[in-house]
Amino acid sequence: MKNTYLFVEHLNHNCTYINFNSKIILYIYRDIASTFFLVRVPGKHLGAANNRGRKLILSIFAARDCIMRANIWLTRMIQCKEALVSVTSHRTSFLAAMRTHTSRLSSPNTRNYSMIEFDFIRLLKDIQEFKEAKNVDKVVVLWTTNTERYNIVINNEAEFSPSTLFSLACVLENVPFINGSPQNTFVPGLIDLAIRRNSLIGGDDFKSGQTKMKSVLVDFLVGASIKPTSIVSYNHLGNNDGMNLSAPQTFRSKEISKSNVVDDMVSSNAILYEPGEHPDHVVVIKGDGLVYFRDIYGGTNTIVMHNMCEDSLLAAPIILDLVLLAELSTRIQLKVEGERKYHSSHPVATILSYLTKAPLVPPGTPVVNALAKQRAMLENILRACIGLAPENNMILEYK
Repeated sequence: MKNTYLFVEHLNHNCTYINFNSKIILYIYRDIASTFFLVRVPGKHLGAANNRGRKLILSIFAARDCIMRANIWLTRMIQCKEALVSVTSHRTSFLAAMRTHTSRLSSPNTRNYSMIEFDFIRLLKDIQEFKEAKNVDKVVVLWTTNTERYNIVINNEAEFSPSTLFSLACVLENVPFINGSPQNTFVPGLIDLAIRRNSLIGGDDFKSGQTKMKSVLVDFLVGASIKPTSIVSYNHLGNNDGMNLSAPQTFRSKEISKSNVVDDMVSSNAILYEPGEHPDHVVVIKGDGLVYFRDIYGGTNTIVMHNMCEDSLLAAPIILDLVLLAELSTRIQLKVEGERKYHSSHPVATILSYLTKAPLVPPGTPVVNALAKQRAMLENILRACIGLAPENNMILEYK
């Protein structure tokens, strides 16, 4: 087995070289009794991580005005500073019909440009001017808007969703772009362009609540040789999310994102499942701000969970972690023994998969949705960044 070496560029331009096969381990021993205990270290203590300095948040509306306008929190609970305000790309055809009345964006006079060309030129200019005006080292763009309908992928078709247009501008400006919504923002041509330009992209769809529970449960059941035959998700959404997803064209994006989260775990057990066999999987959107209970009986082994999640609260730390990990990924380089030069990791950032429902992976790469495996991957990469060997949980010194 060849050694793999890692190179991390720090923001202060110091460099760290790490050998993956180093003998350093994270086990901590206390006194002469060699008592073993687990240590959890915050990610912000990672030497190469960007946790210092000012971080600017850009939005189309001031944060307080946006929350009050959407009527998602009580006014007395709102204590938000204003975010920086910017105009963005807008296509009503990609919104659910009931959402168009809440849009406050207008189409400017584009003169000699098509609307798509005008938006694209403006986005490129906005990124360049923002970076220069705010004197920031790096820009990271993270998409958090309502679910768009699916892109129709046809060669030479002029259809561009706003999120695809944003990601294209970011790829050309070499700015990391993360898709926090479920639609197919990363069409094949865009992925190919990002790979050729070595510009980081990642996604899709925040993994904030129910999906985590589902992936953990199915991984446990299949690993214990208990065969799940049916998975039904009743989603009671608030913050206008349920209203947006009640439209068939936007619901399809979310349905695909949620339905594929157990595929790799099911296919891993050929004893339980025949080739091509999988559990019946139904995703139901039960409107906006509803509470719904249903008891299911009939002699089968049934797990019924009431998991009350508030996505606005759960997604906030995920947004921050995605931005920090994406920025860190742009500074990590590696090489295999025998290679002469360090090179960056693949621009399709699988390191973000722990935080996303439908992980974007390079072409030909297997998709991993099992939460424990995703977390182990992320932890081992961060361990390598500070010179520690990957963890395997064998603890051979106690065997």
